[in-house]
Amino acid sequence: MIRTERNCPRREGFTLVELLVVIAIIAVLASMVILGVFAMIGNRTKSNTEANVRVLHKMLQTRWAAVIADAKKETPSPAAQSLAAFDLERARAIWIKVRLAEAFPISFSELESDPKKVVNIVNTYIPANKLKPHFTKYRTTITAYPAVPGPTESSACLLMALRTLQADGLAIDDQMKNAVVDTDGDGIPELIDGWGRPLAFFRFPWNDSALQAANPTAGNSAAGKYSDPTDPFGKLLDNKQPSNWYKTTSPVNFRAIFESTFHPIMVTATNNAYYTTPVIASAGKDGLMMLNGDLSSTGTGSADNILSFQLRGD
Repeated sequence: MIRTERNCPRREGFTLVELLVVIAIIAVLASMVILGVFAMIGNRTKSNTEANVRVLHKMLQTRWAAVIADAKKETPSPAAQSLAAFDLERARAIWIKVRLAEAFPISFSELESDPKKVVNIVNTYIPANKLKPHFTKYRTTITAYPAVPGPTESSACLLMALRTLQADGLAIDDQMKNAVVDTDGDGIPELIDGWGRPLAFFRFPWNDSALQAANPTAGNSAAGKYSDPTDPFGKLLDNKQPSNWYKTTSPVNFRAIFESTFHPIMVTATNNAYYTTPVIASAGKDGLMMLNGDLSSTGTGSADNILSFQLRGD
């Protein structure tokens, strides 16, 4: 018997479909690796920003407390006493805020020396012969460079303050060397976050839900219920006779003058004032600020913000 064999064609390589499948698998694996790398980089950027904000917050709190302690030893200026309707305790609360504004400006206009150009807290409430040396240094720094007003101002001002007010002996440039950058090329550097954007500094923030929730003292003591650490006895909320400072509309609306200069002092029905404490903030990865009230011009944004008081719990 003669056996016949079928001739089978030899396989020369992969089919087009098989190649496409392999390429697709490689693409999926590569994308997973890339996503993992970016996620790792993003987490590291966030962690670095949080670490820097913690360091800055500690420096700020130390210097902030030193300014308050020094202000308490002084006699409030005549202008501060006048705004307080000559109530000494209220004048002291206002004077502390005046000195804090002098020590921690948030804009270049607050450093303007000519009251005819800009009416600011320092020009209004501090006599020229009572200015602190650090404030004069701020002015010199600003006039030495073509500082341009803009969104980087508060960060630049914070850096100037932390550099100058070394109450704890720590030099910020030694601690935060990689976070000091002149992002806008105006000759005055700012403090930046891990994404290379200037941090924001809020001196007297108010009416932010997250900030209110972080209030460490409200309800725990007679003084704590007023929330504002610089006004522990609620003198700025006084609506009782005979001064009636808080509700006065005639002949002088002291509340309106105060609010236009410092910050709103509106209260709830239970007489709890807004909690105010200085805040350093990063807008996070997306660059949008989510904070409410005075902490944001829009009140909208993203929940990935990094806020100093949330990191420290105060």
